[in-house]
Amino acid sequence: MRKIIEKSIKLTIVFSVFMLGFFLCFSNEISILLYKNIEVGKIIKTLSYFVPFMYMESVLVSQLVALNREKYVFRVILSDSLVRLILIYLLVPRLGFNGIILVMYVSNILTPMLCLIVIFKVVKLNLYLTDMIIPIISIFLSMKIVLLYKYSFNYISNYFLILSGVILLLVLYIFILTINILCKRIYKK
Repeated sequence: MRKIIEKSIKLTIVFSVFMLGFFLCFSNEISILLYKNIEVGKIIKTLSYFVPFMYMESVLVSQLVALNREKYVFRVILSDSLVRLILIYLLVPRLGFNGIILVMYVSNILTPMLCLIVIFKVVKLNLYLTDMIIPIISIFLSMKIVLLYKYSFNYISNYFLILSGVILLLVLYIFILTINILCKRIYKK
């Protein structure tokens, strides 16, 4: 069970960082395609930083339920709701939309952290960030290349730009993931 939980957490972190990068790179194109409004791109870009925490929350809550910790999940969700209500009451009248964003940041970071604490205690996880560094660095390097590619072709359609950017990103990620696997095999010998 421990290995499965560790692997799912690692994969979730890597995938959610990939999605974060995708939304950061293509927030304007997504906003134009879906909403026909470039201003929505700023909101998508701001909200994209929540993606890793939202993905982690759903995975960690599911793992706690699988570990028969439903009561703890209920308390965490209840606590999160109370924190949201209090922060909304205090921050939104003063800060407006920025207050809502701040409440979302606090809430979306709080719940996964509380869940992780219990999972670490119950399962005795051995999560090492070094296992995820190469994939995460490869994602950020791929995103940088996609952004350079994106800005060198300003005249092409948004559909083609997103499709070609995603394909380029996936190819780069698979290439770097392959290098990562080969490095692990070399170190095992």
